[in-house]
Amino acid sequence: MRITSLKNALTAVDFEKAPRFEEALEFIRQNPKKTAIRHLIRRLKITRSADVRNSIALVLSDLKAQVAVPALITAIKDPANVGQTGTLMFALQQLDCEKFFMDFIDVLIHGNYENREMALNLIEKYHKKVKRKVVAQSIAKIDAAKSELANKLDFLDHTTKVLTQL
Repeated sequence: MRITSLKNALTAVDFEKAPRFEEALEFIRQNPKKTAIRHLIRRLKITRSADVRNSIALVLSDLKAQVAVPALITAIKDPANVGQTGTLMFALQQLDCEKFFMDFIDVLIHGNYENREMALNLIEKYHKKVKRKVVAQSIAKIDAAKSELANKLDFLDHTTKVLTQL
């Protein structure tokens, strides 16, 4: 791919529809440069396209771009991306993200099935490395979520009993 074509694909106003977007990503994967990685992270932050976000996340993961971890975590936690973050969680599996341990607890509690599974993988990977205080905070947060779920279940059980008495 010619450098001019790469620049055009990566700097297109409508990046998501750039005709050679996937080719540009593959070029970056094969020829990683810090400036290209920074540009991909900027695009990851602003795109509304789940497909583009996922493609970028996978390239960043393949490149072991540690600098991308905060942007990936932010995208995962963004309410606008609910239901479209499985690939972002997958991308984190290849990166060192121990300091985001509590974020994985949040994903475990609030995420969909796929995200919870990947969050659990990351929790298992890092739980012996994080401070005891973080583990204790994690357990407290999980216990609070369990209590909330138990209250909801009790309420639903009561409602079922009321309905069966009609």
